[in-house]
Amino acid sequence: MRKLVIRNLGTGAVRETTSDERGAFVATNLLPAKYSVLVEAAGFTKLDQQVELPPGGRLSLDLKLQVGRSLKPSKLLARTSQSIRRIKR
Repeated sequence: MRKLVIRNLGTGAVRETTSDERGAFVATNLLPAKYSVLVEAAGFTKLDQQVELPPGGRLSLDLKLQVGRSLKPSKLLARTSQSIRRIKR
């Protein structure tokens, strides 16, 4: 399942939802406007796409996430007999 954050670029209003096991999602009752659709899933890079929803409109988005790594640097502590050193990977 993926987390989706849909933000109205004009008002800043935010709607959060999740996709189903196939990646499909539905967001209803959105006003006609420009939106940012942010998709997050563990092990993938974030995807942020801007779309415009016309009055009475319906959109179908084909969002493809790319395999990625965490943006947080991982740190490993190594203990020696004299001191503790930080090793960055």
